[in-house]
Amino acid sequence: MQLPGNLVFAPKRAIPPLVLGLLAVGYMIIATGFGDPTSMAAPLLYGGALLGLSIVVLAVSFIPGTAPGKRPGRTARHEDDAFPGRPTGLIFLLTAAFIALVFIAGFYVAIPLFLLLFLRFVSKASWPGAVITAIVAMFFTWAVFAYFLHLEVYSGYLHIRV
Repeated sequence: MQLPGNLVFAPKRAIPPLVLGLLAVGYMIIATGFGDPTSMAAPLLYGGALLGLSIVVLAVSFIPGTAPGKRPGRTARHEDDAFPGRPTGLIFLLTAAFIALVFIAGFYVAIPLFLLLFLRFVSKASWPGAVITAIVAMFFTWAVFAYFLHLEVYSGYLHIRV
């Protein structure tokens, strides 16, 4: 859709950042219901960051020359996605699932599962490499927060503890 002043808006490209923006707002609204102000600090920070990134991605969709389609002066090689053959929607879906999984099962489950799925299906890493990376990430998260900092990591509504 052509807007005044050479701005072009592609509605299809606006759907993922709008969905993630709404998810971020919901995340922050739920976080304000936590009784302890310390518990709501991190979710508000993460939700704010996600909302900010969604706004930036939405704003980029208005920049002239970034709309999908044939761009003059570019070769086919430059028009390829950063992840060939994988739609950006898959990355947005995995990110939204990660945030939902944090609420449901907590960080110790969400971080390795997200990494496993992202590395395997988006980055096309091997299964052994993705599994090892996911296990190392879970151990690293546990070591930093539970062992060194002696902090309790959010365990989700299912209260899964490691």
